[in-house]
Amino acid sequence: TSGFQHPPMLLEFKNGFDIANWGLIPNWIKDERAAKDIRTKTINARLETLQEKPSFQTAFEKGRAVLSVDGFFDFSKDRQKTIPHFLYQKDRASLFLACVKDEWVNETSGELVSSFSIVTQKGVGIIESIHTDKEPRLPVILTEASISVWLEEGVVSENKIALELISHKVNPLSGKSYIGNVPE
Repeated sequence: TSGFQHPPMLLEFKNGFDIANWGLIPNWIKDERAAKDIRTKTINARLETLQEKPSFQTAFEKGRAVLSVDGFFDFSKDRQKTIPHFLYQKDRASLFLACVKDEWVNETSGELVSSFSIVTQKGVGIIESIHTDKEPRLPVILTEASISVWLEEGVVSENKIALELISHKVNPLSGKSYIGNVPE
C-alpha cells in the first residue's frame, strides 16, 4: 500500500497524544482537490528547509510531534525493478521519528483534518547502500533523551544515527506480486 492508504496514526506531542493522517495538509489550503494534491507531496519534510517552506512553517512552530514505529520501508532500484527493504533497529526497539503536524478545516464538510509529515535528513549508514540512484534520505530518528528537546525547542541534536539500523529485503508492497500483509 502507499503512504496515502495508511490508517490514521498516533503521534506524541509536548502535552499529550493525537491521531493524524500521513501526508500534511497545511491549514491555508482552500479546497478538497488542493488538499488531496498537496498531501501526496508532503509525506516527508526536509529538516534542512523545514522552517522556510510555507507548507511546513506552522506545523514546525506549533505541531512538532513524535511517531513511534517498529521500523520503516525504503526502496532500492535494480535496473527497472524497485526492491522494498524493511529497516529497523538491531535490538528491535522502537524508533522515534520526528514529525510535524497541522490541522486543516474542510470548508465543504466542516471536518477538521489532522495530518503530519515525517521529518527527514541526509541519510548515512545503511541507507547509503540502499539508495544508490539518488541522494539518500532517512527519517530523523530521535533518541529517548532528544525527544523532549525536539518537542519543546524544535532542535535536533547532532544526529549521526547512533542507532544500529539493519535491513532486509521484503516482498513487493503493492502490484500483482503483492502477497498481502503476512509475517513472512
